[in-house]
Amino acid sequence: MIDYEYDLLLSRLDSVRGDKRVSLCSPIRSRPAATRTRRFQRLARVKFQPQPRAEASQVMIHVRLLDEENLHEQEALGIIGVNLIFGALFQA
Repeated sequence: MIDYEYDLLLSRLDSVRGDKRVSLCSPIRSRPAATRTRRFQRLARVKFQPQPRAEASQVMIHVRLLDEENLHEQEALGIIGVNLIFGALFQA
């Protein structure tokens, strides 16, 4: 799904922002309250261009959440997402 969305983003923005880098992060969410007893796993992905009009790179992280509270899972996913985007865009 992220490949389709990334290609769509490039086709829409290439003529307008082709001289800038493009990135796309897949949305992830914490587990619903009904699944508290099961293990919860997600795949966090970022697809980005290291330089303008360069071939896209992709970073994926497998996340296994063990927090008891939904709020703690949301905070952990937020921290992971921010660090993933920062690492992909500013450390490349």
